[in-house]
Amino acid sequence: NGIGERAGNCALEEVVMALRTRSDYYHADTKIDAARLVPTSRIVSTVTGLGTPRHKAIVGRNAFAHESGIHQDGMLKEPRTYEIMRPETVGWTETDLVLGKHSGRAALRDRAESLGYSLSGEQLQDVFEAFKALADKKKEIFDDDIRALCEQELRELPESWQLEGYRLECSANELPQGVLRLRRGDTVLEAPLPKEGEE
Repeated sequence: NGIGERAGNCALEEVVMALRTRSDYYHADTKIDAARLVPTSRIVSTVTGLGTPRHKAIVGRNAFAHESGIHQDGMLKEPRTYEIMRPETVGWTETDLVLGKHSGRAALRDRAESLGYSLSGEQLQDVFEAFKALADKKKEIFDDDIRALCEQELRELPESWQLEGYRLECSANELPQGVLRLRRGDTVLEAPLPKEGEE
């Protein structure tokens, strides 16, 4: 984790992975099990009480996180495009595609499918528009947000009543009277407005 007195020490996980990913240049190997780097980093953080910064190379939460739309699309098609090492080789279980305002349809579709939702092209477009509106309000979109957006799109709600018009009659000597006209699909309903004391 690069911790130490004063300014800290060289981050050994970075040295290990530099030697491994550039073995053609360095011609050296540490024989360290790189898959233990992330779990070991977590232990060090727990023991020292010093959290690992999210942006820390190799062991930070953002080391394998991707948010940009084109970037995410490339990651889904060919991970080696943006990563010189696989997350699993250092102990991460998977690449973290962070969904946010820069994410595109491909990343949203991939996440929705991983959560068990199969969206048609039109449904995906509707969910994507709702997703973009939400992403303008939140920095990071979580799986529960994606579930809610997909459920909202896939749930078939009955068509609601629309107010088509109303008529009110008022006079000085009589109680006001009125008629309300509602429409749902082809059905039109006309009903008198309740008088005072009626429900």
